[in-house]
Amino acid sequence: MKFLRAIKSISLFLFALAVFCLFFSLWQNKNNMPELMAKSEDKAIVLTWKLPAEKALLYINDKKTTYTEPVEGQGRYVFTNGEHGSVYTIRLEYRTKSSEVKARQVRRMFLDFDKMPDLTTVYLETEDGQMPYYERAFKQLDMWGQTIVKNEYKKGTLNNIPVKIRVRGNTSALASKKPYKLHFEKKTDLLGLGKEYADKEWYLLASGGNLKTYFGLKLGQFVGMEWEPRMRFVNLMFNGEYMGLYILTESIKRHPKRCAIDKTGYLIENDSYWWKPGEVYFKSGIINVAMGFTFKYPKITSKFDERISDVKKQMEMIEQRIKKETSKIQDKSVTLTDLIDMDSWASWLLAQELMGNWDVAGSNIFFYKQDNKQTSKWKMGPLWDFDRIFIVKDNEHTDFYSKNTTYFPLLWFFNKNFKTAYAKKYSSVVGSIEEKMRSALEDVKKIDGLEESRILDSKIWRYPYISTDTEIEEIMGHLHARIEWLNEHNGTY
Repeated sequence: MKFLRAIKSISLFLFALAVFCLFFSLWQNKNNMPELMAKSEDKAIVLTWKLPAEKALLYINDKKTTYTEPVEGQGRYVFTNGEHGSVYTIRLEYRTKSSEVKARQVRRMFLDFDKMPDLTTVYLETEDGQMPYYERAFKQLDMWGQTIVKNEYKKGTLNNIPVKIRVRGNTSALASKKPYKLHFEKKTDLLGLGKEYADKEWYLLASGGNLKTYFGLKLGQFVGMEWEPRMRFVNLMFNGEYMGLYILTESIKRHPKRCAIDKTGYLIENDSYWWKPGEVYFKSGIINVAMGFTFKYPKITSKFDERISDVKKQMEMIEQRIKKETSKIQDKSVTLTDLIDMDSWASWLLAQELMGNWDVAGSNIFFYKQDNKQTSKWKMGPLWDFDRIFIVKDNEHTDFYSKNTTYFPLLWFFNKNFKTAYAKKYSSVVGSIEEKMRSALEDVKKIDGLEESRILDSKIWRYPYISTDTEIEEIMGHLHARIEWLNEHNGTY
């Protein structure tokens, strides 16, 4: 027995030693990792570095300026010889002990704060000066999309208000320009609308450099969606780096001024990312197997939660009505119009048609129910995710009519009540929608500093600058062409 205890003690000691060595190695590697930090301050870019080498060469250059100077392996340099709005490539080259030449490189915009656009700038800072961490997750077999995992909140401040920050989104989170989710300690009114609009949760969307999100949210209001997130354009400085033009917007959640459902209500999503680790979901009997329903409200963490089976049964009832009415089986006890709000479902589909949305799976397809009373109906909305609008040709329908990622193929071709609701919605909207959208887009041109911010955004993210006027005409051209073509077909498929 003593021998066995001795063996066990030695094994535990060796295990602890191995763990210690592993963490020491990781710590040592971390401290030997090359670092190059660059912050944009007023009329300066402040550089600090720490390299596993005694000497290095510092390069700061663009078409007009070239700076090369040998530097120590650890140090600080303040670059002041720049031009406002110009982007500089900063490069440190060093030689390792094995004589291998390596480099660290960043791009930063030189800013004169007196010349900054007259648009709200938000200052986001993390406590440790590091950006939020995440890992990339690839789709599994027979599933769609790419997303991120382990994207935990990082503590920081927004304009000196304590906040937790993390990267948000799925495919959009993998782009160079990241969207962010903000979670405050206290309810905050970031849009200046009043205390009743305050909330702890907000989004910073990376799509501020174009008008697609603004267009989509406004269109949602005009076609009759019950609620669409309110937003404003802002410039973002994150850890001293100019990140460009963003959209500060309300998050999609249960809230008296957002998705106004009571405590017994539900907010779910027909989701192509149901397979993300930790998601609680249920499957449809009609919709493509690559899709699943996930919960936005209530927050459900266990797959054994009774509310999952409750909502699943309700959606199965809807699907049974769709199938029964499709096969012309008469059952007058409960009809589909008793279960779903035809107007909101028709409004949702019409908006997708007017926008020519190509994305029939990843466009955040939300359903909600005011409460859990038997008489309450399931509604659709809000509209969300407009990255791929106006990709469908102006003389073609969207795939929402043909792809089984939603209920619409069956509803459109086999349910007379839905077609009637859609025709009614179409006739009430199409005559005035161009005028309303034109007016809404003209309001964008009145936003002080927006045009200059669009120019800076195009420079920092390296894409061709398009003026607000040009983009408005392009968007309105697509909308007009789609309406003309739809009118030729009486708005129908």
